[in-house]
Amino acid sequence: MSLLPRHRPLEPEHRLRAALLLSLLTAPACSGGSEEASLSCPAGDPNWAASPLPPCPGARPALEPLCKPPTYALLRSDYTSSSLTLLDAEGRALAEGWVDSGSRAPGLVTALSNDVELPTRQADGESLTYLDRFRSDVVSRFCLRDGSLLGQVRTHRSGEGRVGYSSNPQDVVFLSPAEAWVSRFEPNLDPQAAEIDRGNDLLRLAADEMSLPGERIDLSAFDAQGEALGQGERPKIYARPSRMLRFGRWIAVALARLSIDFRAAAEGRIALVDPQRGEVRAIELSGLKNCGRLTPSPEHAEVAFVACIGFALPWGDEAQIRATSGIVRLRFDPASDQVWVDRIWRSAEGVDRPLALQQLVALDSSRVVATAWGKLQGGPGDVLYRVDLESGEALPLYESSEAFALGLPAFDPEQRRLLLPDAAKGILRFELESEGLPQAPSLLELANPSGLAARQIYTLKSPL
Repeated sequence: MSLLPRHRPLEPEHRLRAALLLSLLTAPACSGGSEEASLSCPAGDPNWAASPLPPCPGARPALEPLCKPPTYALLRSDYTSSSLTLLDAEGRALAEGWVDSGSRAPGLVTALSNDVELPTRQADGESLTYLDRFRSDVVSRFCLRDGSLLGQVRTHRSGEGRVGYSSNPQDVVFLSPAEAWVSRFEPNLDPQAAEIDRGNDLLRLAADEMSLPGERIDLSAFDAQGEALGQGERPKIYARPSRMLRFGRWIAVALARLSIDFRAAAEGRIALVDPQRGEVRAIELSGLKNCGRLTPSPEHAEVAFVACIGFALPWGDEAQIRATSGIVRLRFDPASDQVWVDRIWRSAEGVDRPLALQQLVALDSSRVVATAWGKLQGGPGDVLYRVDLESGEALPLYESSEAFALGLPAFDPEQRRLLLPDAAKGILRFELESEGLPQAPSLLELANPSGLAARQIYTLKSPL
């Protein structure tokens, strides 16, 4: 299938592609399926449990039990079907296709869709949460010890399936075992929509019951009017909340700020939301656009990074993209209860800098890795860069053989290990030195009964 141009926003690209291909409720099963998944517990390894871990109390049987807590979750997808495989700290599979688009386990409301994300941070080390996004609109939680279903909930109350409104959930942030908030990317254009179905907001989730109490925090104050297009058209730009992190009493929300048709964008913003007091503030990301990716530092809970991948109309105008793309470092001071922009790395500040960087993951409080996409027709492949926000250096680490092949990596700061999905090859494992420079990568030997390409890897370790 054809991919959209490289300058299109990453999140909308996946949304539109998923909408054009298939929705969750009619997605065909990929080969394998959770019924066929088997445990992979090597005999004689003292680090492995002799028997499956004890079940979670009160949960419903759904998926295969595990014999060891996973460290990573690997998402494979062809944007029609998806499969989620759990890995240990070495990158070995604990359960191939633990849940996928063909899962038919008892109590499972829906199978894995074609447009899936995991939260920026999981609730704890005992459960796994994932989001089925555009046209699926479901948050699911499973017990990692035995695969029990803890609960599933749709992120709006009307217009399910192919018709009507899709809230398109992007992230979940957990404040306590009983309280979480979901970012809903899509605004509801129906003026008669019920309050809970308005979207473009944060929606409260009763995490212990996996239900919707009905509370929301409207972010339409960050909407804007776009510049005039052809024939005097001025499209409305919506806040479009995406990835989130918690800083003390604040939820930091990255706002993509795009129009419905993605033909217009406003300068990036970080919304700071205090759900207890109902307080909302803004942090401006001056000159940067399409700033929906927010990722934490693995070594300091008070530091996070924002990837702004830029915007251009007409699409593909590299000068516009370069002028509006960059990486932002945020800092939080618990004593003063303040969050601020500490440093900005801009693509436009050096002709040798990559045009725009996707799939950002932090290595420490100063360095990140991210991908510059290649070109589809006769151009170079994707390039993985290590960017140092203190020195400004952007160092290429790895180039794929194809464009749009490199996905979201995961970094383990204790092992100093980076796992990188390459859709054309599989999973690459980098062992990083203290300076963040990798040794030559090795290719993980993983079975792939579904035949789906590796797209994203997430670390499942407990938050800082």
